[in-house]
Amino acid sequence: MKNKTLLEGFIHLRPENRTNFLKTNMDQALTIAYKLKETTSGSELLIGISVCSKEDQFCKKTGRDIAHNRIFKKLYEAEDFLGIDTCTFKSKRGRRKLHKFILNNYIRNISINQIKKRIHTIS
Repeated sequence: MKNKTLLEGFIHLRPENRTNFLKTNMDQALTIAYKLKETTSGSELLIGISVCSKEDQFCKKTGRDIAHNRIFKKLYEAEDFLGIDTCTFKSKRGRRKLHKFILNNYIRNISINQIKKRIHTIS
């Protein structure tokens, strides 16, 4: 069985537009690219993150391009979704659950400096 992409997308976070379930002290904008793939052994989630400099104007397209390219560098460990019904993520409600999972597991309680340090040490 080939690797099949089940779902992919982007999350844009700006300091002034915080989500209800993510309370962070972000002072910079960031973009998260994600790809949920079906593999022979189950499902995996790949993510890439780009951080906008404080000196730059936030641009969704630039953030998407950078974050999407970082997915393939495997900066963050892929999550194993074995046993989780990944079909539920295709609905709007399911996609919101996936976004919440990504934010809670990769962004919450991590400072922007820690994210940038992790990005720069691997890329």
